[in-house]
Amino acid sequence: MTDASTFTPPADPHRQARSWLALALAALLLGGGLSLVLIVSRVPGMTRFFDAPLVAKKSLVVHVNLVLTVWFLAFLAALFSMIPGKGQRTAPVGVAALGVALFVLSGLVPGAEPILCNYVPVLDQPLFLVGIAVFVLGVLWSLVDRARLLDARTAPFLSGAAVEGVRVAAWLLGLAIVVLVSSVATTPRTADHHQYWESLFWGPGHVLQFVFLATMLSVWSLLVRDAAGRCPLGDGAHRWLVFALVWLPALPSLLLLGKAPGDAGFAALPTESMRWGTWWAPTLFLGYALAALVAARRAGRLRVTASLSAFAASVALLALGIGVGVLITRSSTLVPAHYHATVGAVTVALMGGSYLLLDALGAPLPSERLRRLARWQPLVFGLGQVGFVSGFAYAGWHGLGRKVYGHEQALRGVEQTFGLAVMGTGGALALVGGALFFVLVAKSWRARTSSR
Repeated sequence: MTDASTFTPPADPHRQARSWLALALAALLLGGGLSLVLIVSRVPGMTRFFDAPLVAKKSLVVHVNLVLTVWFLAFLAALFSMIPGKGQRTAPVGVAALGVALFVLSGLVPGAEPILCNYVPVLDQPLFLVGIAVFVLGVLWSLVDRARLLDARTAPFLSGAAVEGVRVAAWLLGLAIVVLVSSVATTPRTADHHQYWESLFWGPGHVLQFVFLATMLSVWSLLVRDAAGRCPLGDGAHRWLVFALVWLPALPSLLLLGKAPGDAGFAALPTESMRWGTWWAPTLFLGYALAALVAARRAGRLRVTASLSAFAASVALLALGIGVGVLITRSSTLVPAHYHATVGAVTVALMGGSYLLLDALGAPLPSERLRRLARWQPLVFGLGQVGFVSGFAYAGWHGLGRKVYGHEQALRGVEQTFGLAVMGTGGALALVGGALFFVLVAKSWRARTSSR
């Protein structure tokens, strides 16, 4: 008979994944709250109540890093942690959370200048820069795990394609860090702070887009598997081909090593790689996914779940983002319309993936009513994002400048005003969809806690 005093409860096999998911969700919640400041500072008629461009720009910097850098990379780390490894490490999550706290608090420091550069906007303030560095260090610490990176292991939750995609995303993040180190060494400090930070993050920022693409495709495989009953990429060469089409257009970034701003290819190489390379893999995946979904429907096993809604909304937003990107000829709100569509495509996919991940972590939605709401939530969020993007794109098509807030907008013509009104309406609907997502997540988390 075992002495109760010496009994050791079994280790939680998903403690690491649960911690990373909690950080990812917290970042999305806080970033979503800050987006309200940005929407209000743009909507015609509301700027009389909020006309503080500096506050809006500082909020934008923190918002982008929360809903892009932290939400995406922490979710990637959560998926990576679902691959069986040698142990459960929560110290890296603690380090990453400390970094997030530091850069969020830096927004309250007087004199922190917002630099609205592409990909990784920054506050030119030491606390912010230390915070971002500490967060990335925590993520890298978690991903440097030989068993999860290299060993041929099966994962009960992840499909074979998802394991492949998560590993590709992890290696691509390593490539982004290598390009960043080179950029730090070759980018000279100048009096123009915007130009310095823009140049510094130009190369690694483009590589990050392929990290996010690999993460999204991994989640797509889980969403389609949940709806169709099988992974659309199977277990053979199909998945290797799809993720090779993520790797290949990212590899030219190696040619940036040692290049300085102004060198031949420094500006054009990443842009062309992203322009021509980001649509190959999702297009091929979509073909496999549609075949799997059609086959499932014919066989009577297609499940209309939150996974199917999230996948449909993600595909629609990605297609919209690509379409808007084709229209860009100058710096206008067409640019943020394009990246809000593509970022929205990843976000809504990860929302659908969150329900699946919570289920695997022992926190499923506790009632049929909540599961019905979950089926609608990605569609509400997606429709809001479509309105937000369409309004921004329409205003940008008629010349509205980007990165201006409050009185800086100087609206000209009914077209710009109408576009921003549509943008505000869509943004409000997206916030409703986001709020519903967090209500559902909170219900799942609470049900798990109360059942222990």
